[in-house]
Amino acid sequence: MSEVVKQARPPYPRGIDLVKAGECPRGMSNLLTCWRCLMGHATECHHPMDCETANCGHYRQAQALEEKHRGD
Repeated sequence: MSEVVKQARPPYPRGIDLVKAGECPRGMSNLLTCWRCLMGHATECHHPMDCETANCGHYRQAQALEEKHRGD
């Protein structure tokens, strides 16, 4: 039987929640802006830092994928 591993929540609030509550730090009001925002994402908002500086989940996933395919 496989064990379910629960991932820790990101240290940043969800961008989508901030937009819905009218609390987006960039003043955005459209939920689609979360997907194009360079300072956060629908799943985590790390404004005013970019992904690399914040070491956000999106950045870590991209780095892991890069490492995985580096030897190909």
